[in-house]
Amino acid sequence: MAGGTLSTKSGILPFTDFEYNNYPGACGKYIRNSQFAIALGPPYFSRSQCGKIVEITANGKTARGVVLDSCPSCKGLYLTPAPFKRFAPLSQPNGLVRTTWRFL
Repeated sequence: MAGGTLSTKSGILPFTDFEYNNYPGACGKYIRNSQFAIALGPPYFSRSQCGKIVEITANGKTARGVVLDSCPSCKGLYLTPAPFKRFAPLSQPNGLVRTTWRFL
């Protein structure tokens, strides 16, 4: 089921370099690492999720990002480096942080 509800999900929060491919994301927009952008895995992504706001909480901090891409190999979501830095340094092993998140 694509995640259009207000239910909270939990998992591990990774980040990745969205600029290395230099092609638009699944929502048709180019993504910069400085944007608060999110890619969703198959359990949650559908084209109707493009542009939706997601609230992420980790390490006692909260940030919001916008869905701009899909991540076929992801179980949950992936962030650009900009919002990830709110929760942990980019040097965090494998960029992994425990998190909760929900669609707004």
